[in-house]
Amino acid sequence: MVGGQSERASSYTSPADQGRSLLAAALLRAVTARALNRDPMSIQVDRECQDCGQPHGKPIIDGIHVSVSHAGLLIVVAAGPVPVGVDVERIADLTRSGYEGGVEQWCAAEARTKLGHSGTVTCQQVETPIAGYGACVAVARSRPARLVLHGVAASARALQEHCPC
Repeated sequence: MVGGQSERASSYTSPADQGRSLLAAALLRAVTARALNRDPMSIQVDRECQDCGQPHGKPIIDGIHVSVSHAGLLIVVAAGPVPVGVDVERIADLTRSGYEGGVEQWCAAEARTKLGHSGTVTCQQVETPIAGYGACVAVARSRPARLVLHGVAASARALQEHCPC
């Protein structure tokens, strides 16, 4: 992996979280490379935190706005020409944490926070291919937003078959 991704992944304590972090980084490169018509290895991802300078901030890629979230078996990447934010959560994790609201409200709030935009926002729930999860994408917009989902079910099946988490 390039650009400090291995170091970032090693900051997680569980091997499953480390693997998800590396897979999310690879998926982010693949999605943005496809959107920008570039080689995935040419994609430079800046994750420098604006507060402390450590490599755990929101991913920034020249030429496109991106957001990444992962929980359990799912990894979600959002990319577009305007600011985007995405969140996916395992319902059991929210329940264990004592959160009493619905997963939809939590994911919408997280996606809006990751968006980092105070203007007009379109926020839409995303159907997850695996039961027990919730997801939402938020898009900054001055005109109607169009969402396109790629390979959600196929990606979920591949993860279920190959991920021991």
